[in-house]
Amino acid sequence: DNEWKTRYETQIELNKQLERQMNIFRDKVELIHRNPADKLSIVRTFDKMPVVSTVTCSWLSNKSQSDWK
Repeated sequence: DNEWKTRYETQIELNKQLERQMNIFRDKVELIHRNPADKLSIVRTFDKMPVVSTVTCSWLSNKSQSDWK
């Protein structure tokens, strides 16, 4: 019983972290759309990100593009 509570709390915290990352990525995507000359900086940002963040950002970017069309 306690194990499930711990898993639940861990998942909630992970979800919060992912939400914060998604907000950061959303802001970066919006910045790139406003300033196309700064696209190289996002490449440097991706190089520094862990794999999970990169996958999340890719998903968010695809979702954002479909929302903007």
